[in-house]
Amino acid sequence: MAAGAECGWAVEVVSEAPRQHNGYDCGVFLCMYARAIALSAAATTAATTTGGSASEGSAAGLLLCEAAWNFEQRDMQRVRQSIAATLHSGLL
Repeated sequence: MAAGAECGWAVEVVSEAPRQHNGYDCGVFLCMYARAIALSAAATTAATTTGGSASEGSAAGLLLCEAAWNFEQRDMQRVRQSIAATLHSGLL
């Protein structure tokens, strides 16, 4: 049984996901993965409420928000600054 199947979750491996190339940016990458998944879920919800199909995007029925996955190792300093500014502003 696949991980998560007992809870009704579908598991999909994205081989083209951005990769970390050092030993200290794992938390930033995790935040960016979570952001990309959340934005993809929002895109799926928007598509299904406007008559689109959520099953077109992937096997899990989640439309991928391509722009949300457009980051790489060299972006991490900017992403860290953006996370700090967002937290400092109180928006989250």
